[in-house]
Amino acid sequence: MDKSDDLKEKLNRLREDLFTLRRAYREGHPHSRFLEAIRERYEKTYPSLHLSPALFNLSFFTEASLPAMGFELNRYQMDATIKRMAKSILITDHHTWTPQEIYSAYRDRHLIQNQFRKTKHPFQIAFMPEYHSTDSKIRIHAFVCIVALVYLTLLERSLRAHGLKMSAAEAVRHLRDLRMALFWLPGAKKPGRRLEDPTSQQIAVLDALGFVIQDGMVLQKQ
Repeated sequence: MDKSDDLKEKLNRLREDLFTLRRAYREGHPHSRFLEAIRERYEKTYPSLHLSPALFNLSFFTEASLPAMGFELNRYQMDATIKRMAKSILITDHHTWTPQEIYSAYRDRHLIQNQFRKTKHPFQIAFMPEYHSTDSKIRIHAFVCIVALVYLTLLERSLRAHGLKMSAAEAVRHLRDLRMALFWLPGAKKPGRRLEDPTSQQIAVLDALGFVIQDGMVLQKQ
């Protein structure tokens, strides 16, 4: 797979996310009813794919009295992206590897870089700053950060094993939008609980983790 094929694959993934956002915006899903929320979710998608948000132009309008969203590939930005592509010569001592395997190993080097980048995240797996002073608490803090990285790596492996091409951060973002609704029926002494309608991505992630949505609840598969 050359870089142009890699770019096409990433664009297809981004289109799938845009189709999902468009459907959620039209159906008025929670956290997808406002333009700012849609743009924010879109801007959180492209960094993991190493793409520019200018590759697609988003438009919002009304169709049949319902909110609608459109997106179009920016041909100028697409041509500029292709022109910036450089050729690289890869040297390896793995003489039995195929060109595809060599390129995949080279392309996946960013996975290690992302692990170090995650430790600098201010809210998740933040190794620094350390709000501890004793050696034992600092060791515990470091241990928790490493365990969190391992869990995220296992999550990505489970996603890939089920054919889902998304990062752990994307999966967490989809699950974070999963909301529970409280309702009170006439004459009931206690409120009822039920999940709001999940998206296809949320259902796929839960399935990869061994859970299923049944009767409005998330249950572990039998």
